[in-house]
Amino acid sequence: MADFRIENLSRVAVGSPITGGTADCVLYLDSSGNLATNTGLKYYDYSGFGTLGLVVENALVLPYASATGVTYIASGGPNAGLLSTSGGMTFNAATSSLYIGGNLVSEGNISAGIYPSSATARFHVQGSAAGSASTAGLKLNSGTLLISTEAGALENNGTHLYFTFSDGGTRYQLDQQITTPLTLALGGTSKALTASNGGIVYTDSDSMEILSGTATAGQILRSGSSSAPSWSTATYPSTTTANRILYSSATNTIADLATANNALLVTNGSGVPSVSSTIPLGVTFTAATTADQSFNVPAGTAPTSPVEGDYWNDSTQKSHVAFVDGIKQYDWRTIFVSTANGATANGSVGTEQDITPTGVGTLTLPANFFLAGKILRITLSIAQGQLGTNTPIITFKVKKGSSILATFAVTMANNSGTTIFGELPIVGLTTTTTKCRSKMFYGSSVSNSDVKVSTDETISTSSESITVTATWTATSHSSDTYTVEYMLVEVGL
Repeated sequence: MADFRIENLSRVAVGSPITGGTADCVLYLDSSGNLATNTGLKYYDYSGFGTLGLVVENALVLPYASATGVTYIASGGPNAGLLSTSGGMTFNAATSSLYIGGNLVSEGNISAGIYPSSATARFHVQGSAAGSASTAGLKLNSGTLLISTEAGALENNGTHLYFTFSDGGTRYQLDQQITTPLTLALGGTSKALTASNGGIVYTDSDSMEILSGTATAGQILRSGSSSAPSWSTATYPSTTTANRILYSSATNTIADLATANNALLVTNGSGVPSVSSTIPLGVTFTAATTADQSFNVPAGTAPTSPVEGDYWNDSTQKSHVAFVDGIKQYDWRTIFVSTANGATANGSVGTEQDITPTGVGTLTLPANFFLAGKILRITLSIAQGQLGTNTPIITFKVKKGSSILATFAVTMANNSGTTIFGELPIVGLTTTTTKCRSKMFYGSSVSNSDVKVSTDETISTSSESITVTATWTATSHSSDTYTVEYMLVEVGL
């Protein structure tokens, strides 16, 4: 048996001798002049390269399974070393460039790659279709990391995958190498948590925590003292009404309390709160202290139509007023009462001596004190002392500042212990003047009845003090004296 033989240039046999037909031929020329095998592999004549189809114009022709695609390598001419297919793949050995469909896939060295049918990149690797072993789109064997980082380097050291953007730049670890749960510093919880429906997330000193949800509606979140929050035991309403007050309507139940116009918050005998314009019985004002008063009624304008029981501080009349029994009733108040004797007017003739006593209250009247109808009443009790052998005359004056409100003269009798009682009502006539009338009683008889100052007193716009003076106008004995034992000053209206 011949190993290799050619018969009539129409058949090539390898193996058994040809006995006829093509059954024993490995390669043969079919009736169309194409080289064929008995296994079905055919080599077609590529149009333009001759008729035999095996070697034509320095080119090896290798057809695809279909008759439309031909692969060849040019061994001469301008395309020497160029591997091409009629389906669009070209490899240029001179530039080590691979083109697919006219697109440059790789320049220089290319290790491996499978070109997908819908490429969108210069080197596009087909992924695994079935996901089975040994079908990965790309694998990178592990190795030693570069001593100096290089731009674009992708490295696998067997533990981590790295990428570098610039020569000598930072080598970035691409794979996730984390410990779960993530720490707070990395935006994690630092703790494995279990969800709670309606729960609240918070942190303790080192991790996130969850306050379990509550089955009781209306409870609110309460802060701890630098510790975990908690739910309140008391429940709160989901909505409130404007201008109402939240209060504990029952144990651990908060509700809103209806209010009213111009009213006070009060409680009944059981302590239940409500809002009312009536002050309950049994209310006591707090005792006054050196720092504050029990209550205060600010000055204001008198009501146009007061009703029974009204009380106000009248800023016009500068007086407290009560509306009682259908009429306005103005306060009559004491502003001064003596608690000790005044100085003694001795027998010095011609010298005006201040004998005003000391006491409780004030003898200083504020500026613009007098108004039309305002009354200032001064009551004096002056006691006579030891009487000498003479019968001198003493003149008393009641003064407001430097103005004389009243003056009267008394001739001393030849006795001692006599008391002079005087009452001086001073009435405001207008907003600018006052009138003073006085009655003085000396012993058992009336003296200087209805004495008054010669002219109306002008109201001062500054504060002034009330004083009592005495002057001896005739020869007196050194033992002759008069002393103010009692002084009362009152104001009204």
